[in-house]
Amino acid sequence: MSRKRTILCVDDDPNVLSTMKLVLATADYEVLTAADVPEAVRLLTSHRIDVILVDSLPNRGWLVLEAKRANPAVRVLIHTGRDLGEPGANGISDVPGVDGILLKPVPPLELLRKMSELLPR
Repeated sequence: MSRKRTILCVDDDPNVLSTMKLVLATADYEVLTAADVPEAVRLLTSHRIDVILVDSLPNRGWLVLEAKRANPAVRVLIHTGRDLGEPGANGISDVPGVDGILLKPVPPLELLRKMSELLPR
């Protein structure tokens, strides 16, 4: 039996975390949540993370680099309420290691579609 894919969701809004956890767990992903950077780093170093889904709030951008250093294969998605630019437009998604952007509120089907793209079964 193969292991469940593990998603780390990082956001300071508990409602966003609980919604993402519910949607992803229903689709048979293991979901870890962190409300701040120190907790996210602890989870990154103590678990095998496949995707980190991180809010774009200030002081979280370096988490992308930390995630890649801990596990170069980890995929990184930024979720934000702000338009950060499309890939190729010198936006945040052009930062090395960022695999995509999801705009809040993230519709559940869009979240699951993006996970399927990043983590083919």
